[in-house]
Amino acid sequence: MSDIPVRLFCLSINFRNVPLGRREEFACGRDSMLSLLQKLGADRTALEAAVLSTCHRFEVYGVLGPSASPDAVAAKLAGHVGLAPAGMPAFDCFRDFDAVGHLFRVAAGLDSLVLGENQILFQVKDAYRLACEAETSGFYLNACFHRAFRVGKAVRGHTSLSAGGSSVGTVAVDMAARENGGLAGKRVLVVGAGEIGALCLRAARLRNPRSLTLANRVSRRGPAAELAAKYGARFAPLESLAEEIRSHDLVFSATASTDAVISLEMLKNVEKVSIYDLALPRDVEPGAERLAGVTYRTVDDVRPHADYLASERAEAVPAAERIVGEALADFESWSMELAVVPSIRRILELGAALQAGEDAFLQERLSGECLETARRSVRRLSQNLMRNIIGELKRTARNTSRRSAPGGD
Repeated sequence: MSDIPVRLFCLSINFRNVPLGRREEFACGRDSMLSLLQKLGADRTALEAAVLSTCHRFEVYGVLGPSASPDAVAAKLAGHVGLAPAGMPAFDCFRDFDAVGHLFRVAAGLDSLVLGENQILFQVKDAYRLACEAETSGFYLNACFHRAFRVGKAVRGHTSLSAGGSSVGTVAVDMAARENGGLAGKRVLVVGAGEIGALCLRAARLRNPRSLTLANRVSRRGPAAELAAKYGARFAPLESLAEEIRSHDLVFSATASTDAVISLEMLKNVEKVSIYDLALPRDVEPGAERLAGVTYRTVDDVRPHADYLASERAEAVPAAERIVGEALADFESWSMELAVVPSIRRILELGAALQAGEDAFLQERLSGECLETARRSVRRLSQNLMRNIIGELKRTARNTSRRSAPGGD
């Protein structure tokens, strides 16, 4: 592909290239992400920037400053999370159109642990909203992200990639059912009333557990209690979590807390419990897997159990990739047309100057109706000439884009 007329980039760590323990180092809340975005823009390391942070990936998208490099962005990121640059994990680095294509594939669910999951599209939208709030999204990221939203919607609307609506939460419940002989007759506890928690509640309810409980920080009359009622679950305050764990067989935890909400003390003397920790950073204090009676799983342990979905949905992948490819080709054409905008402006300026000169020439020699007729003729000729020249410039740019793309003429 030809170079994009702006320096777009994406730095990415994800479930494929970095283990959970290292991804945790970059897990940060909303305020921390806002601070990072502002730091990137403060010294023009990035002219535009957005951060996508999920339990499976941490990514920075943006436009590099005039003298900046992806290494400079990584160094800024290292300082933000308290790591030395030498101690940073190896980020995948995407540049220019590759960065745009990666964003499109992420939004489409093609790069997710659970192939075709829907949650990632909402997370991409949240990342964009946060960048807008931080005022670090500008002309180019606006174009990239809005196209990514359309790609995600098209893939979900025109392919079966997301059939069944599976997510990390639903796959974790399926994994628990396989490991524990089903959920019928089991006492199930969900900790956290966010999106993953809601998905766990819904998936668990369909498997006819003996009882279903939702534990969360908010009051008995808040949204969490309403969510519990929606799925026929009992609501429990987080303050009673230790007691709730002892009286349940399975625990699915997915809070947004930056600190552990399930301590080792809570798990002492538990007769038998299986815990599925789907949060990042993890909700369970380190060492739980060594305690007697505790079976502990993390979000990365879900990955093998998502493989069956990938095989079931494999037929939809080519169609989804075509949608991504077409959107990327359209973005490339738009970008190449954008590259000729300075030339178009110059041509319009020259055209206006020539028309003004010709008008002055006509005024010296003509008057009345003859002058007006001549003026209209000059304007029409000038406008048609400019339109044709500009159209030819755009066609040349588009054709250059097509020829340089893989598989082009």
